[in-house]
Amino acid sequence: MCIVRAWCPGETCDVTVRPF
Repeated sequence: MCIVRAWCPGETCDVTVRPF
């Protein structure tokens, strides 16, 4: 699930994997 997709567009990032 991509929670911070707006912060990292183009890649599937999760808040647990990439909190920034």
